[in-house]
Amino acid sequence: MRYQSSVGLATSRDGIRFDRQDEPIIPVGFFGGNTEAQDCRITKIDGTYYLVYCLYDCAEGIPTVGYSTSSDMKKWTHHGKLVSFEQFGFNKNGTLFPRKINGRFALLHRPECLDYLSLPGGEFNWRTWSRGPLTPEVQAPGVTISFSEDLQHWTDTKVLLEPRAGEWDSVKVGPGAPPIETPQGWLNVYHGVDENHVYRLGLALHDLDDPTIVLKRQIECFHEPQLDWELKGDVDGAIFTCGAALKDTTLRVYYAGADTVLGVGEADVASFLEG
Repeated sequence: MRYQSSVGLATSRDGIRFDRQDEPIIPVGFFGGNTEAQDCRITKIDGTYYLVYCLYDCAEGIPTVGYSTSSDMKKWTHHGKLVSFEQFGFNKNGTLFPRKINGRFALLHRPECLDYLSLPGGEFNWRTWSRGPLTPEVQAPGVTISFSEDLQHWTDTKVLLEPRAGEWDSVKVGPGAPPIETPQGWLNVYHGVDENHVYRLGLALHDLDDPTIVLKRQIECFHEPQLDWELKGDVDGAIFTCGAALKDTTLRVYYAGADTVLGVGEADVASFLEG
């Protein structure tokens, strides 16, 4: 039996104990057919909530980035694709920055390598996120930024974080939580995968005025699967985040453990921000 993804709403006063609503706010089939919203990231920009997610229909088999908007997080307007398959190809991870930058929306996402857009979809390798062989001459897909004035036309696309050979993020990297604004820059919690298909989380810091500038990037990951519920589940060893919060220098990260349960962890990031 195949799982089906719906999006629920839960509220909390302390960020630890949550009350969940009985009915989903975005059910299966919300945009026709068997469409699902997966890996949701939420930001609030100028009074509007933007929910960005992987828009997927198993019958179509093409994941792309979609979005919905709301003023109260209860009633949502669904807009369909945020980026086009024709421009970016297979694209599963996306999140908007929580404010416009120089008057434009800024999006972190992970489009597939542009050199492979013409290849058949059946050749797609989900582990390397590519429809072709990765070679030093071809840019591997990674955490990418694009800008838009209207959420329809995207320009100034640039790969910011690439996989690093021999490291914990050697096979692929992708966006995690929406970037967090700090005095030192945009704090970016991202995920990486190694040759053994183990997911880990790391940090990067981007310039506030120009987030295409990566000021620093962790050499070591700050979280990896260790507990039983992180190691064993629907996807063994998968640590994956779509949301984080920063209070003073304490970073609280909400993440999936083995694609089965939701966990939370905390870390002091003062040394990373100031170092």
